[in-house]
Amino acid sequence: MKPRLCAVNDLSLNNLGFSIELRHACDAAEKSTRFLNYLISNAIAAAPDYKADNTPVTIADYGSQIIILFYLTRMFPMDCFMGEENIRKVFMNNKQDGKNITNLVHSIFPEINIKQIESYENKNHSAEDRIWAIDPLDGTKGFIHNRQFSVAIALIENNNIKVGVIGCPKLYKLNSEKYSDREGYLFFAERGKGAFIKSLNGKTIQKIKVNQFNTIAEIIYTESFDNSHININIHKQIADIINIKKPPLKIDSQIKYSLVASGDVSLYLKFPRPSDYKENIWDNAAGQLIVEEAGGAVTDLLGNEIYYEKTDKLMKNSGIIASNKIIHNDVVKITSQLFRLME
Repeated sequence: MKPRLCAVNDLSLNNLGFSIELRHACDAAEKSTRFLNYLISNAIAAAPDYKADNTPVTIADYGSQIIILFYLTRMFPMDCFMGEENIRKVFMNNKQDGKNITNLVHSIFPEINIKQIESYENKNHSAEDRIWAIDPLDGTKGFIHNRQFSVAIALIENNNIKVGVIGCPKLYKLNSEKYSDREGYLFFAERGKGAFIKSLNGKTIQKIKVNQFNTIAEIIYTESFDNSHININIHKQIADIINIKKPPLKIDSQIKYSLVASGDVSLYLKFPRPSDYKENIWDNAAGQLIVEEAGGAVTDLLGNEIYYEKTDKLMKNSGIIASNKIIHNDVVKITSQLFRLME
């Protein structure tokens, strides 16, 4: 992977003119990332339970969401918060898990009062509200199996993404000189102000841009590590039609968006399985904004803009394409034809 970072002076978020929302979202994501790194470094077991949709969830997911909610709700108490996990449910149904989660959170952040934040979960809202979409541990399977995972926070205001932050604790595992910090990285963006990366072990903030690759020989695409999330045969068919020769970079979580934004790959493709699957807002909102602010494009498989409404699903969209924009229309022509054939 070749670096495509535009240097910015050694400045803090406070000095770069970002909103209070972005600054606090970055702070919450950084604290959550510290918590997840603490669990890993201390070999704290992450044995999963399984939710109704058969996806795994661990005490790490719940602890991370508690931390994020605590630091955001006390700053923005009138906002709505839509997190992936249900904190109240686990504390009501499994007293031992609740106790374990509390102990783990308090081992790093003793100031957190978990009782105070339970009332903010999935608060009723309308399409006009400010909604924080939170994925406290995006890529739980990656976390369990010591691969990539992330923390994702986005602020959606009047159906538009205003702020997006993705915390990436384990990018050094990509074996790239570009990502050497073992503490991790934050990718973040605010609408109209560009996209950036920050090393969690340093102070330097760097502006990122999508790559300008337009020849097939240069294009690398990324897809989900877990083939159960995607139609792998369709992905291969699309790559063959475009004549992409390089194998896909398979990776967990919204890190795929981050790698498009930073120019490491040119295309993130998600042709869902089954084809009528609808995406969760917390799996996409932060990444979408970061890609767009880095100069890229994000649409569904038919080329439609991603529409955020008051539900937790992207009900008006099917699949995801995120790209460096140069190749976007060519990819959409292929995906839209294939998608319509499957309807």
